[in-house]
Amino acid sequence: MTSSRLLLLLALSAPACSESGQVLGPAPAPSDTTAPPSEPTTLAATLVTTGFSHTCALALGSIYCWGSNELGQLGNSDPADALEPLPVAGNERYQNLCAGNEHTCGLTDLGEVFCWGSNQRGQLGQGDRRNLSRATRVALPGNATQLSCGFAHSCALLGTGEAWCWGKNGEGELGLDDPYPGNMQENADALEPVRVGDATYRSIGPGDGHTCLVRSDGALFCTGRNSQHQLGSASDQIQERVLLRLGTDSDWVHVVSGQQYSCGLRADRTLWCWGSNTSFQDEAGSPLGIPAPESISPTRVPGGDWLSVAAHTFHTCAIGRDASVWCWGRNAEGQLDSDDTSLRVGPVELGRRATSIDVGVFTTCLVDSAGVVACTGKNENGELGTGDRERHYALTDVPLRAPQ
Repeated sequence: MTSSRLLLLLALSAPACSESGQVLGPAPAPSDTTAPPSEPTTLAATLVTTGFSHTCALALGSIYCWGSNELGQLGNSDPADALEPLPVAGNERYQNLCAGNEHTCGLTDLGEVFCWGSNQRGQLGQGDRRNLSRATRVALPGNATQLSCGFAHSCALLGTGEAWCWGKNGEGELGLDDPYPGNMQENADALEPVRVGDATYRSIGPGDGHTCLVRSDGALFCTGRNSQHQLGSASDQIQERVLLRLGTDSDWVHVVSGQQYSCGLRADRTLWCWGSNTSFQDEAGSPLGIPAPESISPTRVPGGDWLSVAAHTFHTCAIGRDASVWCWGRNAEGQLDSDDTSLRVGPVELGRRATSIDVGVFTTCLVDSAGVVACTGKNENGELGTGDRERHYALTDVPLRAPQ
């Protein structure tokens, strides 16, 4: 072996050195530095709203929806039903929201209103009847401060107190004092926002075919369908197309409207309802909270110190000032948080504290004091957000997951 070959062999067998002269050992085996997948963050909700077969909630400025999506009411450009909450597409930051039967609207931090879903009666306020699966801005003459959805019309109160509505008007629910076109005529619909009334208002409650408003001085007005005394003692006609005052009291602070009845809160936090106590082809309901088939004038619901109320078709729910939750009416589908499906004529307390509540035809959803959304009742389209289509007879938590 020559000296040159010996030196080469010694060099190949010697430990490696760094440029600084430090002796380096064998390279360590590569380690797996991939971080384990983190659990999705559960968001605390502040508001919840229910439609006919879909539900939405507000959390940290974003809206999440689930349930039926056939007409785009979930706002995610996907026609498939969602059995769990999905975020509404877009970058808007919302502060409020509402759901109609098959549409949804949101109020942004900037006072702008966006709507999506069914637009067959103009309830999206776009000047046409095209359904939209993405949130689209509604052109209003000023910034909105309140937002409410009826079954097929939508309303907003501006910072000035003006009331503006758009959508279905076949029964006079927009109070425009226009000619009577017949019950289902679409030519009376407002495809863009129109001003309702000539005063300023503190609350507006669009329902199914009728609308009620509380004027800034506390007076109560209603317009639209009156086949079941939804307008109270304001009229004995089957329909009105102009705002009529209900009674002479001026202590109303809030009003909501359902299908064939309405409810309002007074300044002393008592709750009053009027209209039909059966609803929807005389099926059992008792949404008025009283043992009578109907009430032409506002009739007080037992209890007091109410903070908010939610109305729809067969049942009604309200939150007390202590955050207690009370519901009454139909429970055949478990919407009153009990597997005892008997009808409740008066308020029955649910075992949960809540800051927000809303009711659908056969569902109830709330946001509890910890910011958790919980729903109960019918679930054929996934409107409970529980990941299945099974009916629930008890409030079941609905986690809102932040997008990954």
